[in-house]
Amino acid sequence: MSIFNHSRALSEVEEGINLTHLFQEFILSGVLVGQGFTPEQAIEQVETWEKGESKLLQASKAMK
Repeated sequence: MSIFNHSRALSEVEEGINLTHLFQEFILSGVLVGQGFTPEQAIEQVETWEKGESKLLQASKAMK
């Protein structure tokens, strides 16, 4: 599985997720993979940050 999955990105855009937020998620996931996380672990970590710890990710997700 690639963290830069094209169909996943398109699905999120169709759901109304803005591109700024999408790019932030992919960049953060990529950094974590570079630090040794598996793609699945990286995505899970970024989603955890989005739900509670990261005001940046929360704000960008709310943007339209």
